[in-house]
Amino acid sequence: MGWIDPREIQLGGKLGRGSFKTIYYGTYENKPVAVGMLNYDVSQSDFEREIYFLKILNHKNIIDFVGICYHNRRCCIITEYCDHKSLLDFMKKNNGTGLKDLKSDNILIKSSNTECITAKISDFGVARISHIEAMMSTRGAPNWKAPEILARHIDIYSAGLVFWEIFTWGKEGFPYSNFVTNNENDLYRLVIQGNRPSIDPLIRNNIGSSIINLIQSMWRTEPERRPSIGSIVTTLSTLR
Repeated sequence: MGWIDPREIQLGGKLGRGSFKTIYYGTYENKPVAVGMLNYDVSQSDFEREIYFLKILNHKNIIDFVGICYHNRRCCIITEYCDHKSLLDFMKKNNGTGLKDLKSDNILIKSSNTECITAKISDFGVARISHIEAMMSTRGAPNWKAPEILARHIDIYSAGLVFWEIFTWGKEGFPYSNFVTNNENDLYRLVIQGNRPSIDPLIRNNIGSSIINLIQSMWRTEPERRPSIGSIVTTLSTLR
């Protein structure tokens, strides 16, 4: 699995908290790293699955896995350190807006210089791991699998919400903050009925109709009507 002697890790200050672990700054072999210390309620199986996917999903936009260790009887996942922290922090720093706990908090920003930045997915979480397993598994009867899993449209919806955060710079608050309800079931019902986050007319004018149309197509209620990743990339490329 890539075990590291915890004595080789110099633990620093707290960077933030993910879906099932708290992140600390650290150094390993004189290089900065992020140390994800798992919460006490995380099972060993969930821990091992997170490690498994970090090791096999090798991509420039996925956080690099360094190793694992135990610290004070808690499992720790060691990954590369991203100097700009999260997309959430990056937006706050560059636009000065006060944002709440958004999903953009799970996207880290790393830079090799002032001109080049890279976004990296950092937190898979139990739900995301289960979704990846469902897509990769060759077992089970496809007759009972949800169309969203088979067609891989489920993450397009989430990406649409992240795009909404980016292009509105958080000025609209967090997704669905305009819905006056504290009940999750009521929120689910509103979303299923087709309600989506609002976009201020002034922001609409600033980002243009092409971006608005793209975002709205990504969070359509019917998964099969959402665009593919390829078409999204093509659309964004034409807007540069």
